[in-house]
Amino acid sequence: MKHQIVLSVLLASFSIFSCAQETVQSELRPVPAERIHTHILPAENTAVVTFESRNVTGPCDMGLWIDGKLAAVFHAHETWKIPLAEGERELRLSWAPVEEEKRKAVQKEKGKYCLKNHPEQQGTVRKIRITKNIPRTFVLRTNRGYLFKIMPKEEEKVSSRVLQSF
Repeated sequence: MKHQIVLSVLLASFSIFSCAQETVQSELRPVPAERIHTHILPAENTAVVTFESRNVTGPCDMGLWIDGKLAAVFHAHETWKIPLAEGERELRLSWAPVEEEKRKAVQKEKGKYCLKNHPEQQGTVRKIRITKNIPRTFVLRTNRGYLFKIMPKEEEKVSSRVLQSF
């Protein structure tokens, strides 16, 4: 009987925590204009692609490269929408580049591991296919182990459900 009560209390606590965490995670702010580094002109045969930085546990800012060019720098809990031309695209998520004059401040605030030379050659790469008029959403993450992840939102939902079932 005691075990059932303890188990019930643990499950209820976990459920409340999961719901509270999801509420906080769903409040996304737009990436500020000063951290958007690409301006894609409207073109035919595009689809809107949304990038969301959710469940970020690492201290470093994330740089997103699209087809080899820095597109935007994300902090935790941010979102950005961009029309991308149809076809195959290469996404790279890595440490955000830090200008030389800001390196000491970033090291003091976030740690030395957030300062990487040539972050455009590091991180994780994911190839995606854009189909005209079919919107896509990708979740961007980094963790305390400095691992970067780009997941279609539908995959992120599945992995969250699996974690919540335990």
